[in-house]
Amino acid sequence: PERLMSIKSFLFRYVLLTLLLMPLSGDDKKSSVEIQRDIDSRNVELQSLRNEIKNIEEKLIRKNKEAISNTEILINLGNKISLTEKLIRSLHREEQHISNIIHNTQTQIVEKENQWKKLKRQLTQRLQYLYIHGRPGLLKTVLSSEDWNSAIYRIKYLNILAKHEKKLRKNMKETLVLLEKEKAKRLIDLNRKSVLLSEKKNENIRLEKDKKEHKEVLSFIKEAKHKLELNRTQKNQMIMEMEQLI
Repeated sequence: PERLMSIKSFLFRYVLLTLLLMPLSGDDKKSSVEIQRDIDSRNVELQSLRNEIKNIEEKLIRKNKEAISNTEILINLGNKISLTEKLIRSLHREEQHISNIIHNTQTQIVEKENQWKKLKRQLTQRLQYLYIHGRPGLLKTVLSSEDWNSAIYRIKYLNILAKHEKKLRKNMKETLVLLEKEKAKRLIDLNRKSVLLSEKKNENIRLEKDKKEHKEVLSFIKEAKHKLELNRTQKNQMIMEMEQLI
């Protein structure tokens, strides 16, 4: 009777372990690519994934301390691997998004630099003209004119040139300010891209480590299952031998 109870207990544990080893499945919804102005939303998504991974890591530590079965550890590792892969995909999309922004910013910088050079060239030509011909005063312009109409025309012409020069200087200043803003924006985006690349690299390292651990735990469980099956075969053989003796 005691041996029979032991066999029944063994069979019960084997069935329980088999049930625990049944594969679990879950939905893994992929996040969509957000538009440029929705960066805050993507940051929330990334942080949420990081928090979920951190929670699972803490859960793994607690489960180890509580000596929970390797099967549950395997499930948690699988969940962590799935979330890490999702985070890496999100980081990659964000990296591509930042790269596009940097490319557009670089284009704007080149355009602003060309615009500034053009304005500078125009102003230089204007200053060279004034250096050669001088900047006539109002009185000199009136006195050197042949008639009053000619004097008025020359005064208007000089006023137009003066306004044009003033506009050139203003445009140069505004272009230079915009150029500096674009360069500052590019620097911020480059730093953000560097952070994303670093995080993605670290997550890939952690992912490979978790996959290795997952493989080792799975191998351990398969080995344990094989030992149980072998033990069951031996027990059945013993029962058959005992029945023959009877």
